[in-house]
Amino acid sequence: MLQNGKTIVENEDGSFSVPSQTQVNKFYEVSLLGSERFVCNCPDFQFREVEACKHIHLVKFCLSLRYLKNEPKPKVFADDAIPCDRCRSIRTIRYGMSAGKQVFKCKDCQHKFREPSLLKRARFTPELVSLTLDLYFSGSSLRKIARNLYDHFDVEIHHSTILSWIEKYIPIISQYVNTLTPQLSGQWSADELFVRMKGSQHQGRYKGLAFLWNVMDKETRFLLASKVSENRDANGAIAAL
Repeated sequence: MLQNGKTIVENEDGSFSVPSQTQVNKFYEVSLLGSERFVCNCPDFQFREVEACKHIHLVKFCLSLRYLKNEPKPKVFADDAIPCDRCRSIRTIRYGMSAGKQVFKCKDCQHKFREPSLLKRARFTPELVSLTLDLYFSGSSLRKIARNLYDHFDVEIHHSTILSWIEKYIPIISQYVNTLTPQLSGQWSADELFVRMKGSQHQGRYKGLAFLWNVMDKETRFLLASKVSENRDANGAIAAL
């Protein structure tokens, strides 16, 4: 019970309504994010960016009294709860889709925002970017990838954007893959492909060509090595192996 006769109320979603000490019928909402961080929608917490306002301190004090009395513990938000990125309220609802991302609406400040992405400052979902890279590795051209994304997902992406993703994320993927230890069968297969090479010295049948040697594990098809050689001979195969 507070000095003005009002009490702190625990809401159904696990937040706490704390009555204002200066305004009649005014309540501030204190929410628990995770297991430690408290947030409040009062101006003191929102604009002064204090670590804890008086309403948060009051909720913590009341909770400590509850524990001492062995009363039921307060509700804790689900791990997948999405707080508002403006006021940090947990009272958010799903509000449609935008560019393949879930949109949420805050019931307190009415702010609309999209779900946080694993890719910081990215407009599109990680799943969409991964699909784009997979289509590229499958041999599709940039313009064909953009057309497929529009036809199947109604998402407009310029082919230059896809190129920027390739240039940005392929080095990151390669760096991660290099940390993995492949499980190999012990039997390798080597094969060569014709590739065009600027400055090739070949004439006639192999004019302008070189040879790309690929070494793969026979069972897992894991690519072990790739090596370009000017000639199609044993030295080129040995260099790849």
